[in-house]
Amino acid sequence: MPIRVATASVNQTPLDWSGNRKRILQAAEEAMKGNPEAILFPELCISGYGCEDAFHMPEVWKRSEESLALLCEKLSGIAGTVPVIVGLPYMHLGLLYNVSAVIHSGHVAALVPKQHLAGDGIHYEPRWFHPFRGGPDQTGEQGIPFGPTIFDTGRLRFIIEICEDSWVDNRPASQHAGSSFDCILSPTASHFAIGKQRLRRQIALETSRAFHCTYISVNLLGNEAGRAIYDGQTLACHTGSLLLESPAFSFQPYTVHHIEFDPEPNRSRRVQTHSFRESISVPPGSMVESATVRLTTEERKEFGFRLPGEDKRSSGLPKTAEEISSAGFRLPDEGKASAGFRLPEDDKNSSPSGGRPSHGQGERGGNAGAAQALRPDTPEEGRLQKRHGDAHLEFLYATTLALFDYLRKSRSRGFAISLSGGADSAACAVLVERMIRYGIAELGLTGFLQAIHREDLLEESAVRGDEASGSDVAGIRLPGERTQTEPLVRQLLFTVYQATAQSSDTTKKAAQRIAEGLGCHHREVSIQSIVEGYVDSYEKAYERNLDWSTDDLVLQNIQAR
Repeated sequence: MPIRVATASVNQTPLDWSGNRKRILQAAEEAMKGNPEAILFPELCISGYGCEDAFHMPEVWKRSEESLALLCEKLSGIAGTVPVIVGLPYMHLGLLYNVSAVIHSGHVAALVPKQHLAGDGIHYEPRWFHPFRGGPDQTGEQGIPFGPTIFDTGRLRFIIEICEDSWVDNRPASQHAGSSFDCILSPTASHFAIGKQRLRRQIALETSRAFHCTYISVNLLGNEAGRAIYDGQTLACHTGSLLLESPAFSFQPYTVHHIEFDPEPNRSRRVQTHSFRESISVPPGSMVESATVRLTTEERKEFGFRLPGEDKRSSGLPKTAEEISSAGFRLPDEGKASAGFRLPEDDKNSSPSGGRPSHGQGERGGNAGAAQALRPDTPEEGRLQKRHGDAHLEFLYATTLALFDYLRKSRSRGFAISLSGGADSAACAVLVERMIRYGIAELGLTGFLQAIHREDLLEESAVRGDEASGSDVAGIRLPGERTQTEPLVRQLLFTVYQATAQSSDTTKKAAQRIAEGLGCHHREVSIQSIVEGYVDSYEKAYERNLDWSTDDLVLQNIQAR
């Protein structure tokens, strides 16, 4: 009998506790419209992945647990008995772990810690977290299972592999292989890199083939904290075939997808396949012991986190936001971090037998239903479909999403670029213009301006009523042709050509044509007097004159910087 699992990618901000909770709850509500058996959120979605050394702060652990308790309370009404998997940092026996919490019937059914930490490239997880080693344990006053766990809903048996856990040889799936699971759910925070999606796809395909299961992963979305970009993609494979490789790089605050598959044929294959039986016939001690948690509608054992003050067994902390505030544990207002500064709120997929994807979209103007199956390569309500594939397009989509998030999360009023007439500054200007086009195409004019906190521009006659349909997004504008986005580009992108005595008429005209082509606000100024002032200061300090024949690099750098 077919089973449906929902994934929800969210665009989070580190330490934006109320904002992060809001997006999780909204996405869960959206996901429930597809009647899923489980809902999977990305890694560390409660706190945000990019907290960096703030992970060392006890306040972050406390706020994460408070958010988890609040989510349990809210999700009991939204998801009921459907398990919801969310990520957070969690302190256990004096060690901090990167865990996935499985929320069921308003309580935490179990906590699954990450076993293998990413410590290469831009990742420093071993600096903040402890890798889990060992078998099942319990944590908290309620005796919540903590460690390797198999979850059984009655219709689906699944395990959890957190991001890096799926990329290593001694992975949780190998440890659990003897317990015959149907599905691997993998919450990830895997940063964007050109061509990386091919490796992700390869791992997912081979995992689903080798373990005769369905593999489903969901990634964080957006420029979370200024350093890394996440594509927000859902990837699903079933027995070596691709089920879903969703669109990526959405400007929405969250995206929801549903994956439908039938686990019964794989159960039969796991029994029949001789190689699989041999692979689990290993020497004693090589398998990691795991707990089994049943998540059925009949069994509603009351274990898990409770809101502070919910009963006498709790720590005695207050329950409501007002009580928490009066006790010194203030929950931040919407869009504010605890530190006091303001925060904001191309391949084609196949659908082989045994599974099919369906899609939902975020809160701003997307297709929320997602109960019916849609072709992954079919545009939904005219939305731009951004996918991996071409390296140039990947760069374009990732960078424009990063610029969009940087603009709105920093609450900047636009971008200013020194347009030299060269390729580098021209590329920067084009990326900003493309960001504006993509934002309007996906969110609509009003939604885009609300997202970047520039509702004031709705009152400007220059942009009022220019709701874009997205039809011109992929096109190349001809000279003299005006687009619906051009008035807004003029309000958000400012360029300046800074001339010196060495500047040529060619670069000046090139900068002019670029600015005219993009429709941005452009000015020309002479900085020759400033350059001369720097040169004069240098010559006085070193008691010698600068000359182009001997000091060309110095003079070039003074002019450029």
